[in-house]
Amino acid sequence: MGEQVWWYATRAAGLMTWSTAVAAVIVGLLLSTRVIKNRSGPWLLDLHRFLGGLSLLFLIVHMATLSLDSFVDFGLRELFIPGASAWNPEAAAWGIIAAFTLSLVEVTSLLRTWINPTIWRAVHMMSIVTVAAGSYHALLGGSDVDNPITWIVAGVGAVAIAILVGARLRPGRRNDRHLVSAPLRRAHLHEVRQRLK
Repeated sequence: MGEQVWWYATRAAGLMTWSTAVAAVIVGLLLSTRVIKNRSGPWLLDLHRFLGGLSLLFLIVHMATLSLDSFVDFGLRELFIPGASAWNPEAAAWGIIAAFTLSLVEVTSLLRTWINPTIWRAVHMMSIVTVAAGSYHALLGGSDVDNPITWIVAGVGAVAIAILVGARLRPGRRNDRHLVSAPLRRAHLHEVRQRLK
């Protein structure tokens, strides 16, 4: 019974990592595509940051519980080096890629004030890679892929992201130098001013 606890915890943390990462991407795209009215910017930006941080926290729990589960042998090597795992190497490799990109996006977001905006935007767009790699990881190795609820949630998330990415890339869209919405720029400017006080 004790061994199963870690397996259930790993599965739950993995699903929560994916769910909160998808939600963070959707909220970020809502902000950057101007789908949301200007007045919604600051609280949505806070929600976007909260979801991103939460996904990183769930990722840490997912990896920690995986290392404690005796059903599969996951040490540091298997957790951080793609292809090192004897258990479903392809699924594990895509999970590691998703973990690296999620961590990179979150760390650079915390350091945004000190990073070149062009570099920050390029790294931040890797959140799409995080969701794609995490989805493929779950598809190849997830225990819950046969659950219809998982497919419904995944389908809704995928459609929402596809629509918002399409809106973001739409030809004729107003060319914004920073490719972020007015509310997002105002919220970030307010934050910088508060730090300088």
